[in-house]
Amino acid sequence: MERKYFKALNFDLDPHQLKAHYPGANYRQAYDDLRRLFKRHQFSHRQGSGYTSDTKLSTADIYDWMDELARKFPWIGACVNKIDVTNIGRQHDLTELLNLTDDIEIDTSMLFAEDSTLGIEKGR
Repeated sequence: MERKYFKALNFDLDPHQLKAHYPGANYRQAYDDLRRLFKRHQFSHRQGSGYTSDTKLSTADIYDWMDELARKFPWIGACVNKIDVTNIGRQHDLTELLNLTDDIEIDTSMLFAEDSTLGIEKGR
């Protein structure tokens, strides 16, 4: 059975191609259409044209989802410059590091991983 991971999907649409192929009156509506579809598939908007899955998915799940995306929006194939998927590993929110007025607590458990083959800690 294939392992499942949280996924990040990022894409770049060509605005000139959107103007030519998007069926709506305003090609910018395409981004809202995509956002709604991503939300229905349990993806959260991260930034720009980047989304992260709210649940763990397999590669096969992503392929199925891309098939549905192409069926739902037949114009997308002509308009996308690039779309990629990334498996998300551990994420660490660094936002608090930008607030210099707050005391910062750093979780050092991830800084030094023990190398079990040598019995030593890496990074020291």
